[in-house]
Amino acid sequence: MQTPPAAPAVPETASGGGDGAPPMAASDPFIGRELAGKYRVMRRLGAGGMGAVYQALHLTTGGDVALKFLHGTAIGDENAVRRFQLEAQNVAALRHANTVRVIDFGVDQGTLYLVMEYLAGHPLSDVLLRDGPMPWLRAVHVLRQILKSLWEAHEHPKHIIHRDIKPANLFLVDLPGDKDHVRVVDFGIARALDGSGAGTQGLLGTPFYMAPELWRGETVDARTDLYALGCVAYQCLAGSPPFVPPPSASDSLYPLLNMHLNEPPPSLRQARPSVPGPIAEWVERMLAKEPGQRPASARIALEMLDAAARASNDPTLAAQWVDPAAPALAPSSPPATARTASAAPRPGAGRGLAPWLIVVIVLGAVGLLAGLIAVLSTGARSPDPMPDPTAAPNTPLAEGVASAPAHPTYGALVRAYRTRLSTADHLDEDGASLDDAAAVVTLDRIRYHAGFGDPEDGADDTFGVEAAQVQLYQSVHRSIDEATRRAILDGRPLVDIAIYERGLTVRLVPE
Repeated sequence: MQTPPAAPAVPETASGGGDGAPPMAASDPFIGRELAGKYRVMRRLGAGGMGAVYQALHLTTGGDVALKFLHGTAIGDENAVRRFQLEAQNVAALRHANTVRVIDFGVDQGTLYLVMEYLAGHPLSDVLLRDGPMPWLRAVHVLRQILKSLWEAHEHPKHIIHRDIKPANLFLVDLPGDKDHVRVVDFGIARALDGSGAGTQGLLGTPFYMAPELWRGETVDARTDLYALGCVAYQCLAGSPPFVPPPSASDSLYPLLNMHLNEPPPSLRQARPSVPGPIAEWVERMLAKEPGQRPASARIALEMLDAAARASNDPTLAAQWVDPAAPALAPSSPPATARTASAAPRPGAGRGLAPWLIVVIVLGAVGLLAGLIAVLSTGARSPDPMPDPTAAPNTPLAEGVASAPAHPTYGALVRAYRTRLSTADHLDEDGASLDDAAAVVTLDRIRYHAGFGDPEDGADDTFGVEAAQVQLYQSVHRSIDEATRRAILDGRPLVDIAIYERGLTVRLVPE
């Protein structure tokens, strides 16, 4: 086992860091200071390369917040000041539940400050130092949340790249019913790619997690963060980063540069034999030297990780695991069918219905269900796409539709299929969780016909037509009962969809 690098004595976070927070320093000039008439600084929590973090009292609400000050030694550095301002602007633009929330920022008596939510938890670096390597299921749970945060940042109009993904910047908070809830913190050296150009210069990042293109001083993009996350994933599973200089090395920087640029990562399966093959292969893809060999985006990396986890839980699927990333490593632009599908009903929390769906509902389209039957029954069946090796087996529910028993209310059976409602089906295009079960069912069908969803019985290209998507959504929305709706929103169930002449049913498949 490689020796893990020494954890920083006090990681820079937006939290008290649990019981290990440093005591108040009586000589600290910030302790007791009030800013903008709104915040009183109570104690110092930690420090990092750019600034120090304090716990503060919000004088209006009485709640705790985390205040980050730019280091006094850097206040005269124009680039450092710009980086701090970019952190405030960039992180304030992010809204994902797995990204630390910025409340306020400004200048007080010549001091730049950033106000964040106060997190009562521990940085991942401390958790790994305390607990050692994680069970692979726990690691996947943590990594999925990080990818969701990066998904939003990378696909934000500002194209925000974190550039310093490392365990000290990944915070774990235990919430009621949500253990190991992740918050990604410290976008302090992130760069808005189409911003003012006041981004970072020189060697910025943490050497144990820096992608080859960062070492070479080349242009970075979302895949740079994915490489760093691959290093974090390796450390979560093996107990140390993939590249660690030998103890005899007098200087760690040059050996790390050579390792990241030229040496293949050590085998995760040899370092931790209990890690399933698909998970190890996913980590290996994240650690590819060339950006083009990594997943093209956090969105794709998340789908690949979910596929690897499903395969790891089923030996028969693991045996089929060959190279799930091969189609995913194409350019990040989705296929034309996927773009058409993106207009489908995907109302997320607080989002309301998509505009096109509102128009359809307001217009009161006549004969929606009749149109659905026509689309599903007359559309020419195309050959099924290559089955996703991680999806549950799909079997037709009715071998002879014409001879199938009629539903007492909805009439003769027209078509039926079985599908697994995956994690991707529960997320809208911004990575937010959907709160509409009918939208989840519809998105699952759309994803299949776009060529990257779960295989189902009854593939027909005509479902790509937006009207058919609306019709399926409205039929499910009208027909689904509360218990099934809740089960879909709370889990990833296997369901049977049966479409009849005058309605449809959604039934959970016991497992």
